[in-house]
Amino acid sequence: MDYFNEQEFNTSDTLNLSDSEFENCRFHNINFSEREFENVVFNDCSFDTCNFSNLPLYSISFRDCFFKNCKMVGLVWQQCRNLNFVTFEQSQLNYSSFSEGKFHQLVFNDCSLRDADFSNSVLKNSSFANSDLQGAQFIESDLTNADFRAARNYSIDPSQTRIKNAKFSMPEVVGLLHHLDIIIE
Repeated sequence: MDYFNEQEFNTSDTLNLSDSEFENCRFHNINFSEREFENVVFNDCSFDTCNFSNLPLYSISFRDCFFKNCKMVGLVWQQCRNLNFVTFEQSQLNYSSFSEGKFHQLVFNDCSLRDADFSNSVLKNSSFANSDLQGAQFIESDLTNADFRAARNYSIDPSQTRIKNAKFSMPEVVGLLHHLDIIIE
């Protein structure tokens, strides 16, 4: 396995990502969706303005990673070997699936998560601050201690989702009432 530590990579670099471990590396403006991935580990890495859209995530591990301004549309995140303590900032994760996954302390800050699927997932201590959750599904999810303050366009049915000690803010908290067939004026 190739090992890279504290290196910076950009769009012009040719990378063979298979059988590689990256630690404390920075990636800028790379289109990962056009690259081959197999048995890759990213620890404490940052990604800025990268494209991962529709990339198969089997045999990839992200731990303590930071994504900013990245495009990650249509990804199936539960395929990752490890996805924990990861922060997404100002990134597009529309149509992504986190369904059936167990994740710890994911942070989505000012992200677009339209039509994302979080069904049957464990997202304890995760944050969705300032993120757009239009059409996102949270059926049978565990959102214990999750932070939805300043998140918008979410619709969560508390009778089908564990939300103990989750944080919400006004007026978006009405997204917890959509399933009651009531009229709010």
